[in-house]
Amino acid sequence: MVKEGLEMKFLGLLTCCFLAFGCYLYAENDVVYHVDPIDNPNIVSIVASAAPSSTVYVAKGEYKITSSLAPANGVRIIGATGKYEDVIINAQGKCRVILADKGKNYISGMTLTGGYLHATKSANATQGGGIKLTGGGVITNCRITACSSGNFISGIGMYLNSSYCYDVLIDNCTHAATPNSTATSQESTGYIVSLYGASVMDRTRVVRNIIKHGKHKQDDSWGGVLSIANSGATYASSCIVRNCEIAHNIFENYLRTGKGTTFGSIGVSIGAGILENCTVVSNVVLNAESAVSGTSNDEGACGVVVYPTNNGTIRNCHIADNFYNGNLRNYSTIINNASNASYHKRFVYCCTYPANANLPNSCVITSDSKYRIDERGHVRIEKKSPLIGAGQLQSWMADAKDVYGKIRVRSGSVDIGAVEYIPDTSFFMVR
Repeated sequence: MVKEGLEMKFLGLLTCCFLAFGCYLYAENDVVYHVDPIDNPNIVSIVASAAPSSTVYVAKGEYKITSSLAPANGVRIIGATGKYEDVIINAQGKCRVILADKGKNYISGMTLTGGYLHATKSANATQGGGIKLTGGGVITNCRITACSSGNFISGIGMYLNSSYCYDVLIDNCTHAATPNSTATSQESTGYIVSLYGASVMDRTRVVRNIIKHGKHKQDDSWGGVLSIANSGATYASSCIVRNCEIAHNIFENYLRTGKGTTFGSIGVSIGAGILENCTVVSNVVLNAESAVSGTSNDEGACGVVVYPTNNGTIRNCHIADNFYNGNLRNYSTIINNASNASYHKRFVYCCTYPANANLPNSCVITSDSKYRIDERGHVRIEKKSPLIGAGQLQSWMADAKDVYGKIRVRSGSVDIGAVEYIPDTSFFMVR
């Protein structure tokens, strides 16, 4: 047993050494494919022909495609360097980048860019411009950027259904509904990221995306940045979004006429599941107008919208500085004329502004949550922020990290939001 243990340790060390030099050890029965931009560049056909549960390693370079990568069940597609900026899959605005709907696919170490879905209601054309990932798949250590589409689309950047997303950056994607359209019956729906089923999204940044709308005449003209199980039978889902940053997104040119009081949202729309330890800040609605009969209120909610009749919970979230036409509009629970004050109790241990008497006592109500945006566009908590240590501890936090990879729990407490405060450290030399 001792000898066997030493052999296993040696094999593990040897594996690490091989990985460090760009080589790989595989199990005897592994089927491995290699893509190289010079010698073996046809990534679409290689992925399509890869056997179920095999691995496709993609060498450094840019791969321009005109049809989607469509892996079989369990196929892993991995950027060989481990740095997503080194491997670029560019759909050039001609197609979705990856259609991973066969189940248990693993996507890692790549940039997915230029994904586009034509705005129709046909099957398979409405979900995931950058990636559609279903059936227990995983996407990690990736960037999804510059994807676009118009009406009908769920997840212009990413669509997850009972799948997992970790350490992903989703930025500069665009939803553009047809200008001056008269879309009805949710035809103008468009979210940058959509989650359904039992999906989990962790340590992911959804930033600097744009949602553009035309004129819509019905009360169900939705659109925004992140949708968590907010339609149909998916209300019963158990999606979890943790340690994520939803920031600096813009929703513009929104005009509604007709009947009803449904909101046009910008930040997070949650029908079921959990949104916890997330930061939803600096999202903006511009140029919005409403001429809806039966209401005198201009509509729109920038930070977080929760469907009150379902089981969505918002915990330990930092929701601040989200603006609707120049006015703070950080959260709402008023959907389809439901305004019962008890619905506000779905927000627990959150920090938001302005004050609302219906929010539970666990929430921090403040006009200054003392955070800043650094030179890289990252959210940073400042000293003496009311966010520090004000969150509710959860069992999953024991070994967790925040959105930037820092330890999630320090000194036995957790901060509100996606970012954990790290105090400045001073060093003194004693002679």
